[in-house]
Amino acid sequence: MKKNSISDYYISDEIIASVVINAAKKCDGIFCFEKKPFKLKYLLHNGENLKYVNISESEDSFVFTLYITTMDGYSIPKAVSSVKENVKQAVEKVTEKQVSEVNVEIVSVHFDD
Repeated sequence: MKKNSISDYYISDEIIASVVINAAKKCDGIFCFEKKPFKLKYLLHNGENLKYVNISESEDSFVFTLYITTMDGYSIPKAVSSVKENVKQAVEKVTEKQVSEVNVEIVSVHFDD
C-alpha cells in the first residue's frame, strides 16, 4: 500500500491497476490486456490487474505502462490516444494525484476468423 501525499489515506497498487484497466476497457478497439514482460520482481505482485499494468510512482505523480491487444479494423493511434486520456482522467479523479505519463504497448492485433 502506498500513502497518498495529498491526504492521509492509502491506495493499494492493485486498486490503482484496477482503475487503469477499467478505464482502458471503455475505449473502442481494445480486445484484451496482455501480461507484462517477465521480471523477477513481478513475482511479488499477487494482484490480478497488476499482471497487465506497470505502475511507477513518485511523490507527486504516476507513470503507467499497459500491454494491450487491439481489434482488427480499429485505428491503433485513436485507440492508444483514447486509452491514455481515459486512464489519466480516471486515476486523477480517484487518487487526486497527477498522472504524468501513460504508455501503451500494442502487443498484438486480434483478427476475427
